[in-house]
Parts: sequence; structure tokens; C-alpha cells
Amino acid sequence: MLLNQYNTTMIKIAKETDILSYFKQAYGHRPHHYYGFFNSQFGQIITDEHYMMLPADDRTATRAHGVFDVLYLKKKCIINIDQHIDRLCNSAASVSIAPPF
Repeated sequence: MLLNQYNTTMIKIAKETDILSYFKQAYGHRPHHYYGFFNSQFGQIITDEHYMMLPADDRTATRAHGVFDVLYLKKKCIINIDQHIDRLCNSAASVSIAPPF
């Protein structure tokens, strides 16, 4: 517990069990699986979900300096992959980001 600097109420520090409990309650017990996450610090794709994190000072999170796209899969195949790649490359060029490939 920490004393709130603006008043005398105490602020609780979240524990991992608190966080997991909250997300299970808020989003249900539906399993999610993420296959990969590109980490620009390492310049590699991370496949272990436990390490798919953004640093607190990441430009994507703090300045919205990033490029995003949604892929649609059908029977484990990406639908319209060429359009996705073109859209990502054009978006990256518009914000002066060189694609890693």
C-alpha cells in the first residue's frame, strides 16, 4: 500500500493474482493464443506469450508511432496477404519506419 500524494487514502499495489483475476472476470475464461509478436529491441519475432510486452517508454505506446494492421485467417491461411503487406509498407513509409524485412 502507498499513501496517495493528493489525499490521505491508500492506494493498493496490484499483485499478479489480482491482475489475472480481474482479466478472467472481465473477459471470461476464453483461451486466447497469440502466435507471434515482433520486438523492435531484438529485431526478432517472439513466440512465447509471456514475453510479448512493450516497454513503458516504447514509442508505439507513448507517441502512437507505429504501424498496425489486422490479418484475417481462414483454415490457417492469411486472406489477401499481398494487400496487407502493401498497406503495412505504405503506412510504415508514411511515418518514416523502415520495415524489418
